[in-house]
Amino acid sequence: MSTLEIVITIVVTCAGVVAGIIYGFLPWRVEQMDKQQQTWQRSLGTLVLCIFVLLLVARYDLASWLILLGTLLGIAIAKIPAIHTWGTTRWFVFHPAEQKARELKKQEREMRKRTHSRP
Repeated sequence: MSTLEIVITIVVTCAGVVAGIIYGFLPWRVEQMDKQQQTWQRSLGTLVLCIFVLLLVARYDLASWLILLGTLLGIAIAKIPAIHTWGTTRWFVFHPAEQKARELKKQEREMRKRTHSRP
């Protein structure tokens, strides 16, 4: 195994874990996703699949399988209840669509109160 193959394997595996974590923070059901989250889900899936196929064609067999395993590991990590709660409350993009809509309406009401209450 050459140095280049080792580096590619490590980078691809780390990228797979990151993609899996992002994927895992997204709502699990499509009904709970907004358009942006649906786009992210499709894009991440397509990206991981394309990298997998490219690595298979380039005969980097270990790296090609490790990107899939890394993605699954990332999803498993992100679905741990404590980590999932932390990630979805920390970043607004991962909130379910209904929760986002409620929070945006609440912010709009607060903004209207502030602008109307000024002397």
